[in-house]
Amino acid sequence: MGSEIYVRKFLRIRTRKPLCGSARIVRFDDKPVHTGIAFVNIPEISPGGLKFISHLRMPASPSVILQISLMLNGTAHCIQGYIVHGRKNVGSGYEYGFCFLDQDKGLRDSLIRLFSERVHKMDRCIIVDPAFPPHDPANG
Repeated sequence: MGSEIYVRKFLRIRTRKPLCGSARIVRFDDKPVHTGIAFVNIPEISPGGLKFISHLRMPASPSVILQISLMLNGTAHCIQGYIVHGRKNVGSGYEYGFCFLDQDKGLRDSLIRLFSERVHKMDRCIIVDPAFPPHDPANG
């Protein structure tokens, strides 16, 4: 494997079992709106955004602001942002890339803590503990 350049702004954490969360639209063209809640699965997350999967088809546009709510390490987080891209997945609905409007310091700290608990440095490599994410008895 040759050397590769990592072009993402933030390192992503990919979970073996997706996190559960919810999404709702809170603004459209700078006007507040109130919509129902859609439950989503979150297989990847970083301090700058996340990937989520939903059965709903949603627009990829910075004028449609969503709020994603999730629990991480026992702490609730509600982050606003917009969908940057979406695609249809066979059998699992739609997969979306979601960009946070503002970095959430609490979420960032939770991710750093979680990542540092599961990463071991060996030589110049980073080894991720295969037990990630930690087992949550409440979620089975």
